[in-house]
Amino acid sequence: MLQSLTQKYRHIIVVATVVWVAQWALLYLGVPYAKFWIVISAGILIGWLLLSLRRLIRQYQQLQRSLAALAEGKPSADISDHPNQQVPGQEMVDKVYDKLEEATGFINTLESGEEARDLVHLAPNEHLGQALMNAQTTFADYRHQEQQRRWSAEGLAYFSEILRENTDDLELFCYRLISELVKYLGMNQGGLFTLDEEEEREPLLELQACYAYQKKRYVEKKVRLGQGLVGQCALEAKPIVLTKVPQEYVNITSGLGGAIPRFLAIVPLLFQENVKGVVEVASFQPLEEHQMTFLEKVCENIASTLTIVRGSDETQKMLDNSLKLAKELQVREEMMRDNLEELYSAQRKMEINQSELEGVLKAMDASLLVGYFSLEGKLLVANQNFAQLLGLSSQELKNREGVLAEAERKNPQLWQDLALGKTLAEDFLLKTAQREEKWINASLSAVRSPEGKVEKILLLGTDITEKKLVLEKLSLVADNTDNSVIITNKYGQIEYVNDGFVNLTGYQPKEVMWLRPGEVLQGPNTDPKTVQRISQMLRRGVAFYEEILNYTKSGKSYWISLMVNPVRNEAGEVERFISIQAEITKFKEITLDYTYKLEAISKSNAVIEFNPKGKILKANDMFLEVSGFSEKDIVGKSYEFLIPGDEKGKPQTKMMWDNLKEGTFFSGEFSMKGESGQDLWLNGTYNPTFTLEGKLHRIMMFAQFTTYEKEKQQELANTVKAFNNAVLTLEMDNEGSLKKANKPFSDVFGYKRMEISRKHLRDLLATECEIPALDNIQERPHHHLILLTSDNEEKHFFGTFTGISNLAGEQTKIILVLLETADHPKKK
Repeated sequence: MLQSLTQKYRHIIVVATVVWVAQWALLYLGVPYAKFWIVISAGILIGWLLLSLRRLIRQYQQLQRSLAALAEGKPSADISDHPNQQVPGQEMVDKVYDKLEEATGFINTLESGEEARDLVHLAPNEHLGQALMNAQTTFADYRHQEQQRRWSAEGLAYFSEILRENTDDLELFCYRLISELVKYLGMNQGGLFTLDEEEEREPLLELQACYAYQKKRYVEKKVRLGQGLVGQCALEAKPIVLTKVPQEYVNITSGLGGAIPRFLAIVPLLFQENVKGVVEVASFQPLEEHQMTFLEKVCENIASTLTIVRGSDETQKMLDNSLKLAKELQVREEMMRDNLEELYSAQRKMEINQSELEGVLKAMDASLLVGYFSLEGKLLVANQNFAQLLGLSSQELKNREGVLAEAERKNPQLWQDLALGKTLAEDFLLKTAQREEKWINASLSAVRSPEGKVEKILLLGTDITEKKLVLEKLSLVADNTDNSVIITNKYGQIEYVNDGFVNLTGYQPKEVMWLRPGEVLQGPNTDPKTVQRISQMLRRGVAFYEEILNYTKSGKSYWISLMVNPVRNEAGEVERFISIQAEITKFKEITLDYTYKLEAISKSNAVIEFNPKGKILKANDMFLEVSGFSEKDIVGKSYEFLIPGDEKGKPQTKMMWDNLKEGTFFSGEFSMKGESGQDLWLNGTYNPTFTLEGKLHRIMMFAQFTTYEKEKQQELANTVKAFNNAVLTLEMDNEGSLKKANKPFSDVFGYKRMEISRKHLRDLLATECEIPALDNIQERPHHHLILLTSDNEEKHFFGTFTGISNLAGEQTKIILVLLETADHPKKK
C-alpha cells in the first residue's frame, strides 16, 4: 500500500520540493517579498500534506474494512466511502475473495455429488487449486467405491431373501437362484450344478438349473469330478476365471445370431470347506473385482442353503425310521447297564490301585525332579531325584544327550522352540540306564540372563510312572465301551477320558486334563437348572442320571444321557467320580420334531384319537369348534356315534374300521355328523400307531373340513350342466383344432362326436368369416359367425371365444359359446 501511495504522490512531492528550494534561493538573493511567499507556500504545503495524510488514513481504514469482510467471507465491493475511488490493494483483496468463493462452490459441488465446474480464478498449479483437483479425484473414487459396496450389500440382502423362501422344489429353487444371479451380475448365461454324493457310486455334479444355455450344451446334465472345467473346479474347490474362452466351449446366442463370450467364471459352492456344487456364468464383459467377490459370497450362502435343504431330506428319512431308532436306543441303554455292572465289578480293584497311587503321590509331593539343559538339549545339571530316577549318578548325567529322546523324536523342533522362549508342559517318556521306561510330568521353560537372553532350559517334574500304569488299567476297562467315559477326582477335575469322549467331543485328553467337564462342554443353551441339579448331586456324593445339552470343540451342540457314580475308599469317602455318557441327540431331535409337527397339524386339521377298539379318547379344538360338540359329548363313545345314519349300514364303512383295527392305513374323503345332525365332509387320513412290541396302540384321524368346497363343487356342477343344456359350445385347442362339442351343438348342426374331433374351426366356418388370434385370447368380444351344418347349410350366430388357463396362467384351451341370431341371406 505504501509503495502504491508513494508512486501516486511522487510527482507532487518533487514539485513542492523544487518550489520550496526556489523560494529559499530568492530569499538568499534578497528578492522583495521572498519571506511572504515562503510563509504562504509553507502553509499551502502543510495544508496539502495534512489533506493527503487524512486521505491516506481513510484509504487505510477502507482497506482494513475490506480485509475484515474478507476474513468473514463477505464481498468488499460496497465498503468504500467513495465508490468511484479505487482503494490501493482493493483489487488483490477482491481477487482473494473470488478465489475463496470459487473454492467454496467447488467443494459444495463435490459434496452434493454433482459434476464439478472448471476453475476460473484458481489455477490448477496453485496449492489450493491442486488440492481441490485432488479432492475431486478422491471424492469420485470414494463415491465409486461406495456404489460398489452398496451394490454388494443390496445384492447379498436380496439373495438372502430368496434363500429364505420355500425350498420344497429343489429344481425350481435352483432355477430362481441362477436366473436372478445372472440378471443381477449383468451376465448372459449361467448354470448351477449340485454334487450328488451317494455312497453306492462316485460323486457326480448334476445340472439342476441353467439360464440361456444352448440345449446341446449339457445333454446328460451330469459331470464327474475332474471332468472339464466344471469338474476341475469342484475337484480343486477353487474358482476358475477365463478371459479367453475356447472356441467350442460355449456360445451366447439370440434371435439375431451367436458369439463366443469373452469372460467365463466357475465358482465352487463351499460349506465348511466341503464342495456342495458349482456355479458357472459367462458374458461378453468381464466381472470387476467387487462383482467377483460378491459372486463368491453368494455362492457360500447358496452352499449353506443347499446343505440345509439336503439336511431336511435326511430329517424326513430319520422320521420314517423313528421306531427303529427307539428300539436301538433301548438296546444301547441295556448295553450301558451291562457296562456299569462291569465297572461295579472292577470297583474293588480300582480302590486297591488307588491306594497304591496315593502312596506314589505322597512320595512325589516330597520332592521334584530338577534339571538344566543347554539350548542344544544336553543335560547340564540334575538333582539327586532325577539321577535316581534314571539310575545314574549326577556326574554321569552331566552333559548327557538324549535324555528326552522320545520327545525329540516326536517334535524335532523341540529345543529350537524352547530357545525362542516357548514353554512346554506335558508327560515325557524316559529310559533309565537299565532301559526301563519312566514317565514324568514336567514343564520346560527358558532361563534368561539379566539382559533377557535365553541361556538354558529348566525342567521341573514329578515321577508319574505308577499313575500312568493305574490309568492304563482303568483305560482297559473304559476302552471296551463306545460310550464317553470321564474319570474325575473328588473335586470334579478330569483325570482320564477314553476314546469315546474324544470321538464325541473332539477334545484331546491333554486339552481337558485337570479341568471340570462343565468348563469345556457346557454352552449358551445348556439348561442352568440341570447344571444346578448335577452340582447338588456331586456335592452329596450320590449316583444319579441326567440328560443335558453339551457342545463339541467345534461348537456343535449334542444331547447326552449322563450316568455318574461315586468311587469311595474303605472309609466311605468319595475319592473320584466315574461318568458314562451316551449320545441321544437324534432321539431328542426326533421327539421334538414329532411334538412340533403334531402341534402344527393340530392347528390346521381336525384331529381325533381313538383307542384300538374305536372308542374316542380325545378331539382337538378345531374339530369341536366346527362340529359343535364339546369334548364330554364324544369322549368314551364309539366311532359309530359320529357316522351319519345313512352311512352306518354301508359295508365299506365297517370294512374300513375293521382294516384300521388290523393296523391298515386309510386315506380319502369321508363324512361325519355334527352336533345338530348336519353332514360334515372331511378329507384326510386315519393313521394306526403301534407300541414297541408292534401292537396297535392308537388310531389317529388327521383331516380338513371340505364341506364348503363340497357344496360349491355340487353347485358348480349343476350350473355347468344347466349351461350345457341351454347354449351351443365348442371346445378347441390353441391352434383351433376341435376337441368336442356339446349335445345341443350336435343336434343343431348334425355332426357326430368323431366327426367334430377330426375338424378344424375353419372347416365349420364360411369362407368370408375371419377367425380371431387364438393363441392368447385377452378379450372376449362377440363375433358374427356363419357356420356350416353337416348338410352345408349356413347358420348365423354370435360367438364368444373364452381362453381357459391353468394355474400358471398359461392358456390350455378355448371355449366357443354360440348364441343364435337372425339368419342373413345365404350365399348363392
